[in-house]
Amino acid sequence: MDNLKTPYELFGWEIRKGWEPLVKELIDRLKKETDWDGEITQIKEKFGGLRFYIGKGSKPIWDLIDEYEKKSYEICEDCGKPGKLRTEGRYWIRTLCDEHDVSSD
Repeated sequence: MDNLKTPYELFGWEIRKGWEPLVKELIDRLKKETDWDGEITQIKEKFGGLRFYIGKGSKPIWDLIDEYEKKSYEICEDCGKPGKLRTEGRYWIRTLCDEHDVSSD
């Protein structure tokens, strides 16, 4: 059982470049402002928003994670510029700026 790996251990950050500064800022704030133990189980995009999963945490930790997950809905996943939710194809929802929105092509 101890050999099981988390998605984070297997795949790392499952996000695009535009959200990397957002996640780095979140991690820095978690380390400086809370009693977070540093455990990450997964970082990914889901339904157009950032998902940052950890093992356990206090209310201040969860509040900070919620704040950054909400911020992700206003930042382009690809470049980090202001963005909004877009439908890509038939099934995908992503947060993108006008430049990276392929649905308008």
